[in-house]
Amino acid sequence: MLAAYGIGVASIGANGVVVAISLYERTGSSAWAGISAVSGVLPFLLLSPIAGVIVDRTDPRRMLCIAVAGQVGVGLALVPTAEHGALPLVAGLGFVGALFWTLAYPSTAALVPRTVPTEDLAPANALLTTADTVAWSIGPGLAGLLLGARGYVPAAVASATVAGVAVACGLAALRRPLTELVIDHDQPERFLQALRTGVRTIRSSSNIVVPLALVLVAYFVYGAAEVLLLVAATDLLDMGRGGYGALTAALGVGSFAAVAVANRAAAAQRTTALLGAGVLAGGLPLALLAAVETPAVALVLVACAGLGSVIADVLILATMQRIVPADQLARVFGILEALLVAAVILGSTISALIVSVAGIRAALVVVGSVVPITAVATLPRLLRRAPPELADLTALQPAIELLGALPMLRAASRTSIEALARTSSRDTVAAGVTAVAQGDHPDDFFAIVRGRFEVWKTDAAGVTSMVNALGPGDGFGEIGLLQGVPRTASVLATSEAEVLRIPGAAFLHAVGPGAVRGGVGPAASAVDYFTAG
Repeated sequence: MLAAYGIGVASIGANGVVVAISLYERTGSSAWAGISAVSGVLPFLLLSPIAGVIVDRTDPRRMLCIAVAGQVGVGLALVPTAEHGALPLVAGLGFVGALFWTLAYPSTAALVPRTVPTEDLAPANALLTTADTVAWSIGPGLAGLLLGARGYVPAAVASATVAGVAVACGLAALRRPLTELVIDHDQPERFLQALRTGVRTIRSSSNIVVPLALVLVAYFVYGAAEVLLLVAATDLLDMGRGGYGALTAALGVGSFAAVAVANRAAAAQRTTALLGAGVLAGGLPLALLAAVETPAVALVLVACAGLGSVIADVLILATMQRIVPADQLARVFGILEALLVAAVILGSTISALIVSVAGIRAALVVVGSVVPITAVATLPRLLRRAPPELADLTALQPAIELLGALPMLRAASRTSIEALARTSSRDTVAAGVTAVAQGDHPDDFFAIVRGRFEVWKTDAAGVTSMVNALGPGDGFGEIGLLQGVPRTASVLATSEAEVLRIPGAAFLHAVGPGAVRGGVGPAASAVDYFTAG
């Protein structure tokens, strides 16, 4: 999957270079260069949320294969058209390539938590982010070199060939098992309803809203950096024509460094505070560039900015993958991608305006310090004024402590436990009532707040006997969910009791990949724990 995504990124970047150079070289018009840029980002801005809903309704691995297969088609179509084809057709191919690629990011984001244990989300996301950054550098760079040395046809053929390798990797990924999803919908959601659900999911939790707002600021700064580093390389640092490439490479070096610290960062208790630090680390080095004249120092600062940006990116990915229900991940990340692209475009546009009005030094200071510092200082105040559903977790602390102490949730992250507490409901069970009946379809998981229960099981000979007694702090209903089988025993209340009811899909999402029909990681350890006695 990683290979399919990374190689596919290189291919779409290479196709974009062929389209851009074709339109500009053949016309000499900056207007056509602008059309090339717009055609490459407009699908992400407008259609990524729709692509996310599509991915949620099918196997995301197939959607990733379709995304990279689209790059094969675009590369082959550019072979006869890049040099002599109609200009609108060339621009249209750039649009089509981006259109197919809108499926890639939601697919990959939805695949990671279904293939990687919860505790490994951060390093997996760091690896993906690094592959993305490197591929966006290597793909266009090699395409440009090949185009300059050999012409349009070899460059387009090379891009299509690379994309073909990505398709092969994607098809190979289809052969491997993938965690199945338990979806709590009696009827399939309509398309627009599914899209609205994704929006509500993002808005309904401060654990999503605040990190998302901070990451949008980080992407705003990143978009501005694309303009600012280009100007700074020539006007401030006198690094020549290769200066911008050197500074961009330094960003990549910083992203590699982020891999080493991403896992520890995501495991921290105060993720939002660390995310704010990442946003500041991604911006402040740019502000310091305003006072730097030595290229070596500038490269170090830019590498630090790259590290901060990637840490912010990784934290938001891991946070949302832990909180968002698994069957909504793709649509949520589709919406996220549209927002991030908008933030990059806004950052590029505003930074260019500041440079033209106040100069490069002022632009570096404003974008690198004023914007990030204002955001980090303001967001906690906005959170305190948020509506009740975005309030802090104080009221949920008893439920969080109860769920966090359960053996079957021992490997779940703090963020996952908080998400479970938010989705839980408190039910009262009268004495003598059977809360769970042997043979029933497994739907929910239960944690006992107060009261007593007995567990009764009927064996193959029809003999019924009590096998366990449960009290406050215990849970039941997990075996059917984890193993994907009917309820294995009945649970009877022997006194009036109160339980936390957790939707089955949310429980499986919290314990991690492999939760249905065995697997690896936290879910498998939970199955082993209970089947062992």
